[in-house]
Amino acid sequence: MKHEPIPLDYCEDCNSHLNIPTHLQEVRQAIQKTRNSTPGADGITANWDNQLAVYKIHTAISEAHSHKKYFIGISLNIKSAYDTVYIDGLICKCLQLGITGNITKILHNFLQNWTLQVRWRNYLSGTKPVQKGLPQGSVVSPILFVCFLADFSETLDVGVEYSIFADNIFIFCAHTSLDHISKKLQNTMENVYKWCNYWKLNISPEKCSIADLSKKKLQSIPRITYAGFPLPWKQTIKYLGINFSKINQNGVILKTIRYKALRKINALKSIAYKNYGPRTKDLINIVNNSICSLFYYSCSIINKFSETQYKACNTIQTMALRVALGLPKWTPNIVLMKIAGQEVLPEKIKRLVAQFFIRQLANGVYSPIYDQNYKPSIKLIKRDEVMLDNLFTELETSTDHIIAFPDTLISRSNFCEIFLSDFSFQNKAHPAFLIKDLFEEVVYNEFQDYHITATDASKSHSFTSIAGISNLQSFVYRIHPINSIFMAESLAICQALDEFSVTDKNLLLLTDSYSVLQALKCLTIKSPKVIHRLAGKILVRKHFHQKISLVWTPGHSLIH
Repeated sequence: MKHEPIPLDYCEDCNSHLNIPTHLQEVRQAIQKTRNSTPGADGITANWDNQLAVYKIHTAISEAHSHKKYFIGISLNIKSAYDTVYIDGLICKCLQLGITGNITKILHNFLQNWTLQVRWRNYLSGTKPVQKGLPQGSVVSPILFVCFLADFSETLDVGVEYSIFADNIFIFCAHTSLDHISKKLQNTMENVYKWCNYWKLNISPEKCSIADLSKKKLQSIPRITYAGFPLPWKQTIKYLGINFSKINQNGVILKTIRYKALRKINALKSIAYKNYGPRTKDLINIVNNSICSLFYYSCSIINKFSETQYKACNTIQTMALRVALGLPKWTPNIVLMKIAGQEVLPEKIKRLVAQFFIRQLANGVYSPIYDQNYKPSIKLIKRDEVMLDNLFTELETSTDHIIAFPDTLISRSNFCEIFLSDFSFQNKAHPAFLIKDLFEEVVYNEFQDYHITATDASKSHSFTSIAGISNLQSFVYRIHPINSIFMAESLAICQALDEFSVTDKNLLLLTDSYSVLQALKCLTIKSPKVIHRLAGKILVRKHFHQKISLVWTPGHSLIH
């Protein structure tokens, strides 16, 4: 494929450059809002990784086992998922998600007018226009594919749940009645067929699979079809690299990982020579990142292994390290681990599991395991609860001492509002005198009882300064010149919140830094620290029962 190379921060229609990382953050925020209504869409949730998605399925299966329910799961395979995305349908879904403005124009321009050409030796074929699909390797393609699947939940019948991660779709239903599950899943598959036809996607029934993952014996095998083709029943079902099985779940996972690990160890033998080849340090890194990482990936599940199964894991690690170090088989494991400087695999798995759950506790309501009501959407397995309790008992501490992600502005628009393009004066194309008149009109109509404060920052080669002013007082400070203008604008707002402490009135804060307000509006756990600091200071005002409005004003527009 080839296309006319244009910078991704350029919009032809608006003839201007844009801050793409900030606008992509808008896309992520719109997707995050979708998660509130579709909590099963794992791939569209911030901070959600495949480890959490797999753990969700594992806990759902364990919950069905404990309540003696049937559990039927279906894995769907979208044919050429990224290459068959309907472009106009994608833009329509972006608009439905609330993604509007210049970023939509940029995405539409970026996805249009692609051509396909084949080169063989010194010959080129004719060009063929590409009417659909997302460019492979582009940083925006996974985000856009998530947008395209955002309304998949509408296909689910009542009682049917699902998990989506990228193009991996897993549908499941648990109930005491097998007939009930069969009807629900069949209705869902019919809805999925209609949805795929409408959005021009194709699912290969022969590559899909359905499996019974409950402990109950099936009296009869339900016939679930897609487009008239029966879905093939399997003993195990694969989702995100993990095989889920009806019987001997841990044994199936261990067998799969062991098979992959032994193949990689054999490949390692072909490059690990005593006299030449890679350095020992590099070989140990290969063992960690390629072989042992197979166990790290699914540590939240394999921590339920028995001691015998843990010994099998340890055997794989020591076998790989002996190949990397060139040591004989009779080398004691203690000596081997000491020379390699490695941690025993079972102990590292337990440590990683503890980190996994502590991280979710630290994220709190920002963890994807919580739903829109801040209640856990994933229930911990009893064994994991016991493990965490024992861990905190050994450390002589409790969950209250975990440093949590700070409570910020998300879902708190009742006391803090950010206005970027809501008012008529927020348009740089207007002349300065018109902006001034429109601003005064908005203040009179919308913010008459507010205490008005304005901040600004400037930066030169030698100095960086911040300033703030209100009708009561003002401040001017010089900060270290290493600070960026973004940092300075953020600190100016922080300083204004500290110094202009009028608690009997609501606060209207004006700034000409669009990027700071945009970053604050699209706040995530990965936002810059100064934005988290600013959000924390705004949150303090909540205790004063004070409403804060942050308004972007065009620079040099005679507003005073």
